Amino acid sequence: MTLSGLPEGSTERERMQAAWVAELVLQLVGKRKKKEKIRILDIGCGDGLVTVALIEASPQVFVISVMPEEAVPLVYALLNPYAESNRCCPAPLDIMEYLPGTDRDVIDAAVAIFSLHRLKAEERAFALNELIGFLKPGAGIVVDGGAEVAEELTKAGFVDVAQQTRGDLAPVVSARKPV
Repeated sequence: MTLSGLPEGSTERERMQAAWVAELVLQLVGKRKKKEKIRILDIGCGDGLVTVALIEASPQVFVISVMPEEAVPLVYALLNPYAESNRCCPAPLDIMEYLPGTDRDVIDAAVAIFSLHRLKAEERAFALNELIGFLKPGAGIVVDGGAEVAEELTKAGFVDVAQQTRGDLAPVVSARKPV
């Protein structure tokens, strides 16, 4: 996948990681009718690479990109062209403040790369329990991490929990909300 919107400073490995995560998310979401939007929540979106990869992976994708306040100027500059074309909605909100106010059963997939692992264990458990509430039944989630994260997803009620690896890229865990 060519990621045309990524900043000059991103490395090939970062681009490959972002493209792989986007691929996993779309596999979890599955085929949709051509005009049906795929709503994805990118939690803590980092530098915006995964958000761009998700948007460029499919014309059906709409990403709600939640980021910490300190990331706003950099990420907004990257995501503004996509926001202007109604492909994403960057939101400068703290993850713990955002989750409880989210409508339920409206998101097709969630991505949390380099964000949930920064939370304390009890905050991460809270976030995962909130995530399962606003994902649609059968919706997917991809988060960074290993066995500990897989166990936390299982405790939060997610199913089909699987650790994913590809070459030397950072491992991720995928799962689904039960149907």
